[in-house]
Amino acid sequence: MVKGKPHSSEFKTKIVLETLREDQTINQIAAKYGIHPNNISTWRSIFLKSCSSIFSNHSAEERLKELENAFKEQEENLIKQIGELSVKLNWSEKKIKELENGN
Repeated sequence: MVKGKPHSSEFKTKIVLETLREDQTINQIAAKYGIHPNNISTWRSIFLKSCSSIFSNHSAEERLKELENAFKEQEENLIKQIGELSVKLNWSEKKIKELENGN
Protein backbone atom coordinates (compact mmCIF):
# COMPACT_ATOMS: atom_id res chain seq x y z
CA MET A 1 0.00 0.00 0.00
CA VAL A 2 1.49 3.33 -1.08
CA LYS A 3 1.05 6.20 1.30
CA GLY A 4 0.90 9.83 0.25
CA LYS A 5 3.10 12.68 1.29
CA PRO A 6 3.15 13.20 5.07
CA HIS A 7 1.75 16.56 6.12
CA SER A 8 2.73 18.58 9.16
CA SER A 9 0.30 19.10 12.01
CA GLU A 10 0.33 22.83 11.23
CA PHE A 11 -0.72 22.16 7.65
CA LYS A 12 -3.49 19.81 8.73
CA THR A 13 -4.73 22.38 11.25
CA LYS A 14 -4.78 25.06 8.57
CA ILE A 15 -6.85 22.82 6.28
CA VAL A 16 -9.28 21.84 9.06
CA LEU A 17 -9.78 25.48 10.05
CA GLU A 18 -10.58 26.27 6.43
CA THR A 19 -13.27 23.60 6.43
CA LEU A 20 -14.74 25.03 9.63
CA ARG A 21 -15.12 28.47 8.03
CA GLU A 22 -17.48 26.83 5.52
CA ASP A 23 -16.49 29.29 2.76
CA GLN A 24 -15.70 26.31 0.54
CA THR A 25 -16.70 22.67 0.46
CA ILE A 26 -14.31 19.94 1.50
CA ASN A 27 -14.04 18.92 -2.17
CA GLN A 28 -13.07 22.47 -3.17
CA ILE A 29 -10.43 22.65 -0.44
CA ALA A 30 -9.14 19.21 -1.41
CA ALA A 31 -8.77 20.31 -5.04
CA LYS A 32 -7.09 23.56 -3.98
CA TYR A 33 -4.37 21.70 -2.04
CA GLY A 34 -4.25 18.48 -4.07
CA ILE A 35 -5.38 16.35 -1.14
CA HIS A 36 -7.96 13.58 -1.16
CA PRO A 37 -11.23 14.73 0.47
CA ASN A 38 -11.24 11.63 2.71
CA ASN A 39 -7.98 12.79 4.29
CA ILE A 40 -9.47 16.18 5.08
CA SER A 41 -12.60 14.56 6.53
CA THR A 42 -10.44 12.31 8.69
CA TRP A 43 -8.32 15.24 9.92
CA ARG A 44 -11.45 17.24 10.68
CA SER A 45 -12.97 14.37 12.63
CA ILE A 46 -9.80 13.87 14.68
CA PHE A 47 -9.60 17.61 15.33
CA LEU A 48 -13.20 17.88 16.50
CA LYS A 49 -12.86 14.86 18.79
CA SER A 50 -9.71 16.16 20.46
CA CYS A 51 -10.29 19.92 20.58
CA SER A 52 -12.30 19.74 23.82
CA SER A 53 -9.09 18.85 25.67
CA ILE A 54 -7.92 22.42 25.06
CA PHE A 55 -10.58 23.63 27.48
CA SER A 56 -10.11 20.94 30.11
CA ASN A 57 -9.46 22.03 33.68
CA HIS A 58 -6.23 20.09 33.94
CA SER A 59 -3.58 20.98 31.44
CA ALA A 60 -0.55 18.75 31.11
CA GLU A 61 1.54 21.22 33.11
CA GLU A 62 -0.99 21.32 35.96
CA ARG A 63 -1.13 17.53 36.04
CA LEU A 64 2.67 17.36 36.12
CA LYS A 65 2.77 19.77 39.07
CA GLU A 66 0.16 17.68 40.90
CA LEU A 67 2.25 14.55 40.35
CA GLU A 68 5.42 16.32 41.51
CA ASN A 69 3.69 17.49 44.69
CA ALA A 70 2.35 14.00 45.36
CA PHE A 71 5.84 12.58 44.82
CA LYS A 72 7.41 15.11 47.21
CA GLU A 73 4.79 14.33 49.85
CA GLN A 74 5.38 10.60 49.48
CA GLU A 75 9.15 11.16 49.64
CA GLU A 76 8.78 13.17 52.87
CA ASN A 77 6.65 10.43 54.42
CA LEU A 78 9.20 7.78 53.46
CA ILE A 79 12.06 9.84 54.92
CA LYS A 80 10.05 10.22 58.13
CA GLN A 81 9.43 6.45 58.27
CA ILE A 82 13.13 5.75 57.68
CA GLY A 83 13.99 8.08 60.58
CA GLU A 84 11.49 6.38 62.88
CA LEU A 85 12.73 2.92 61.92
CA SER A 86 16.35 4.00 62.45
CA VAL A 87 15.52 5.19 65.97
CA LYS A 88 13.74 1.89 66.73
CA LEU A 89 16.65 -0.11 65.32
CA ASN A 90 19.18 1.83 67.39
CA TRP A 91 17.04 1.40 70.51
CA SER A 92 16.66 -2.35 69.82
CA GLU A 93 20.40 -2.79 69.27
CA LYS A 94 21.11 -0.93 72.52
CA LYS A 95 18.67 -3.15 74.46
CA ILE A 96 20.15 -6.30 72.94
CA LYS A 97 23.64 -5.23 74.04
CA GLU A 98 22.36 -4.46 77.53
CA LEU A 99 20.73 -7.89 77.74
CA GLU A 100 23.89 -9.60 76.47
CA ASN A 101 26.04 -7.73 79.00
CA GLY A 102 23.59 -8.34 81.81
CA ASN A 103 23.66 -12.11 81.41
